[in-house]
This record gives sequence, structure tokens and C-alpha cells, in this order.
Amino acid sequence: SKLIFFLSCFEDRVKKEVLSSYETMYNDRDKAPSAALAMEYVRHFLKEESVPGMEVEYKLVSKWLNEITVEDVNKILKQYVTTDNIAI
Repeated sequence: SKLIFFLSCFEDRVKKEVLSSYETMYNDRDKAPSAALAMEYVRHFLKEESVPGMEVEYKLVSKWLNEITVEDVNKILKQYVTTDNIAI
């Protein structure tokens, strides 16, 4: 059977929610708990995850979010979600 993922009608809403979340994190970046910042550095050293900082993350999301399409998201999801690993 064919799996259906995200529909285009959700695209604008999801993008607005993601951008709003990043705007909040950006505006509150000076109030971030030290434990959250410490975990970023732990992931950096243990998993080689980059630590660009909230200013850079917000700029990147603001710039690239509108370039991501529903088709892009669904293409990636099809690689990870199959009829073998989902329960309905």
C-alpha cells in the first residue's frame, strides 16, 4: 500500500510554526538555560554536531525554510518510514 505523508495544505502552517519557534528562541537566546547550552557542547564533542549559535541558526532557517517543499519532506520520509516499520 502507498503511504501518504505531509500534504501541501499543511506546508504554510508548519513553516509558520517552525519560524515562530526559531524567532522565540532567537529573541530569548540570552535567557537560555545553561543546561541546554551545555548539552549543545556535549553533542558537539560526542557526535561532532556543529554549534553555530542561535543567531546563525535563526538566519539559516529564515533563509532556507521557504525553499523546502512538501515534496522534499515526503521524499526524505519515504526513506525512513516504510510499511515494514509503521503501525496503523
